[in-house]
Amino acid sequence: LLGHRIPIFANGNIQSLDDVEACLAYTNVDGVMSSEAILEYPPLFCQPPTQPRIIGRLTLARHYLQLAQQYPPDQGGQGSGMKCIKIHLHRFLHADLQTYPAVRDAIVNSSTIAALEQALDGLEQLHQQTNHRFEDETLCWYTRHQQPVLVETPSSNGNSSSTTTTITTMTAMEAKKQREGRVRCEEIADDTADCMAGLFVDEQ
Repeated sequence: LLGHRIPIFANGNIQSLDDVEACLAYTNVDGVMSSEAILEYPPLFCQPPTQPRIIGRLTLARHYLQLAQQYPPDQGGQGSGMKCIKIHLHRFLHADLQTYPAVRDAIVNSSTIAALEQALDGLEQLHQQTNHRFEDETLCWYTRHQQPVLVETPSSNGNSSSTTTTITTMTAMEAKKQREGRVRCEEIADDTADCMAGLFVDEQ
């Protein structure tokens, strides 16, 4: 009703160029926004999702470090300097950092761009050893809450001394919603805590 006076934009679950075109056709909005998906893979809208990727996440990370050297992110964003750089690398390389904790730790503990480049060199060697193909890569950080997880739910059989456990497959987001009424606070895993602390500690 307001489109003739106020530009209207759509947002939410935009993962490809096809999603953009479908959203525009369905809603007739003036534009489409994307945040997390394009933070993980900036060339996201360069081609349809049915085609292989044109550039891998490791190459993206290397290009980003070159830009960070040319235009140092000393201010703004979610952090400054190395903090900002590490946050972007974490998004680019989320899938690899889940698979190779040593690479994740190397990035977290890096204090210079040269050290980050060495971490990427190590990741490249791992890719070569496992015959990694960037054409097969898909979004990982953006879809982390949509990945299936196994959830154990205790249930009573009507006897206070007898309970059973039901194992259900659901997305991480669904699991979070299910337990919100029962759990108000959770301890994060030690490795996750260390990774987060490494991103935000004061720089020397």
